[in-house]
Amino acid sequence: MDRVDLAVKELKKMNEIDEDATLTQLALAWVDMTLGKDKLKDAYYIYQEMMDKYGQSPRLLICQSAVLILQGKYKDAEALLHEAQLRDANNCEALVNLVALSQFLGKDSEVMKRHISQLRDINSNHPWVMDLKAKENLFDELAAA
Repeated sequence: MDRVDLAVKELKKMNEIDEDATLTQLALAWVDMTLGKDKLKDAYYIYQEMMDKYGQSPRLLICQSAVLILQGKYKDAEALLHEAQLRDANNCEALVNLVALSQFLGKDSEVMKRHISQLRDINSNHPWVMDLKAKENLFDELAAA
């Protein structure tokens, strides 16, 4: 929908109800990530506080790594994604982000291919995999024309 203005409006309502609620804090982090720049630091610390309070779940590690990616801190993001994989080796979101990071970090194409293969093995119906299949099919059609 790409309507940050509406998200900010809803976030204000949530803050009025309970600004310390976990859901409010997570929504704030998501909005901060969308706003970027100086707000990225705030989002990072929100995820850190959540991990301090609830533990390092794969989802929180992935969210925090996304903040680092937005900040251009690719090596730090990669470390968090590997930590997420240690906690859940079959986490598709960690693999998708590792594929992107492989490109950002200039890793060998075999690394990226390995992540994609693992992702396909885990969930061939994942939206990212489905989108990749569609693009591969389109490429094949265009190449054959």
